[in-house]
Amino acid sequence: MPTDRLCVLFGSCGSAPAEGTGVRQRLQKKVAETETLLRQLHGRIEGTESSTRKVNQSVCILEREQEALEEPAIICERRILVRGQRPEEELMEDDFQVALLNERFVLEQAYKMLSAYVDAGHELQEALQELGKLMKSIDKKIGYWK
Repeated sequence: MPTDRLCVLFGSCGSAPAEGTGVRQRLQKKVAETETLLRQLHGRIEGTESSTRKVNQSVCILEREQEALEEPAIICERRILVRGQRPEEELMEDDFQVALLNERFVLEQAYKMLSAYVDAGHELQEALQELGKLMKSIDKKIGYWK
């Protein structure tokens, strides 16, 4: 309670002199406002921690998806190489060759896109970690109000 803190601050919970009543009320109002701000800050710290967890999970999912593309890309590349080693009279661009080349293109584009998302996720992780450290530092410095 703000009044309890003011009692400790002033050393007495008895009635204040008439001229001190306005000051006391203003101080009580300021203490109440400060406590509201502290609760809001604590809520934002918790929100930042929650966002950090969600970003970490998303980056892990993106990294797994990126890794999952590697094996199909290797297989596709091997098939293209094997087809390229056939005798000259068998070298032709048929539907299967076109499909392989399209598959390779799609896999490369997907990998590049996921790489960009993973990189952006890592940057966001770093920024959120730094923000979390700053917010915890502030919370620790003003923690005596709780």
